[in-house]
Amino acid sequence: MGGLPKKAQQLVELREKKSGVLALDSGALLFKEEKIPPDQAQRLTTTAQGIVSAYSKMSFAALGVAGRDLAAGLPFLLALQQKSALPWLSANLVSRTFGKPYFKPHTLLTMAGMNLAVIGLTGSQGANDLLTEKDNAVILPWEEVLPKEISLLKERADMLILLSS
Repeated sequence: MGGLPKKAQQLVELREKKSGVLALDSGALLFKEEKIPPDQAQRLTTTAQGIVSAYSKMSFAALGVAGRDLAAGLPFLLALQQKSALPWLSANLVSRTFGKPYFKPHTLLTMAGMNLAVIGLTGSQGANDLLTEKDNAVILPWEEVLPKEISLLKERADMLILLSS
C-alpha cells in the first residue's frame, strides 16, 4: 500500500493514538510533472480533483501551493481551490498588476492551547515558467514576502510553521 491510502491509514493510526494531530502538506501533490501532456490533461486533472477530495476527507488543515500544482494552469488550481474546503496557502504567488496574493498567504489555527500560524510559500524554480501572460501572475522571491508575514504574525502566534516547496 502506498500513496494516498498509506497516508490516510497513517493519519487514522496517529489520530487513534494521539489527540491534536495537525495534518499539513507543502504542495506538489496534484501532478508528478511540471508540464502536462495535452493528450493526458483530462485524465490528470480528474485525478488531481480526486486527490483534493481525499485530502479534504483526511482533514488536512492547510496545503501549500507548489510549482508542480500549477501544471494544469493557474485557472485550474484556482477553480479547484474554490471547490475545496481546504485552505491553500501561498504568500508569494501574486497578481503581477496589483501584487495581491491569489491564495491565502497564511492561516491561523488553535491546537492544544497554542496559536499556530501556517505560512505558505511557492518555490519559484521552474514555476514562473508555468505562468502565462494571461494569468497575470508572478512568484515573488521569498526574501520579499516572508519577513513581512513573520512581522505580521509573530505577535499573534505561539508558533510559526512554514509550508514551502
